[in-house]
Amino acid sequence: MLGSWAAAAIRISQFATNFLASSWKDVEKERDWMDSCRRQYCKEMTTRSNIVTGNVLADLLEKTVLHLCSSPSTCFFPSTEYKGSLQEAFPGYDWLASTMFLVMSGDKDRALAFLLRFSRLLTSAFLWPPRLHCSVYLPLQIAQSGIHPIYSCTAHYVEMLLKAEAPLVFSAFRMSGFTPSQCFWNYLDWPEICHYIATCVVMGPDYQVYTCIAVLKHLQQDILQHTQLQDLQVFLKEEPVQGFRVSNYLEYMEGLEQRYRTVVLTDMRKITLDIT
Repeated sequence: MLGSWAAAAIRISQFATNFLASSWKDVEKERDWMDSCRRQYCKEMTTRSNIVTGNVLADLLEKTVLHLCSSPSTCFFPSTEYKGSLQEAFPGYDWLASTMFLVMSGDKDRALAFLLRFSRLLTSAFLWPPRLHCSVYLPLQIAQSGIHPIYSCTAHYVEMLLKAEAPLVFSAFRMSGFTPSQCFWNYLDWPEICHYIATCVVMGPDYQVYTCIAVLKHLQQDILQHTQLQDLQVFLKEEPVQGFRVSNYLEYMEGLEQRYRTVVLTDMRKITLDIT
């Protein structure tokens, strides 16, 4: 038992020290670092996902966002100096800010610094819904509609990919009289919430769509069963997602990326364009 713990500690140290501590000096090396980061992340997640936690997770998120923010090609939103706070009503609970506070071990300054950098990336628009509340970057038509890009973009592609990748699940939703985008997906375990965030940050915002598809495939038998029992919506709203592991589906999600990224990510990048 002690030997296994020691081996895990060595792997954590190697991942944190040898890789996350590396730096870059030019754009080409920065690009190489991100490619290496994604490969290393996938390797660690598929072989020993339990090391991507605690300080390693926090360091991974910070270093990745710092690298992405250093390149104009990966900064989607311009740098902004915040001089005040929102004084009006704010819709909903900021679950991502709370999550990052916990990931950063309660260090509010570290969490805030991360969120300020993260807000410049396209991923923030989809992973952090309050990021676009009263945003000047959204076209007037979208801002006035009140429809967040998570619904107009992510949910649209979840339904489209679900029809192609899990037709039985798609049909079950149709038979039940509602669509996946009309359902509230309940709780994942804390490690999987962290791995979901890390996967979207490291691998790209389109992995939000691929993660949803993976969850639905994982729940396929339960979905089909509860469709027959005519209580599918109750099941999805009230039951936690049992047994789902991001690491078990990461290879599958990489396959979805190869097939659909050109379409999904391209559409995600259009959220700031005027509707014609």
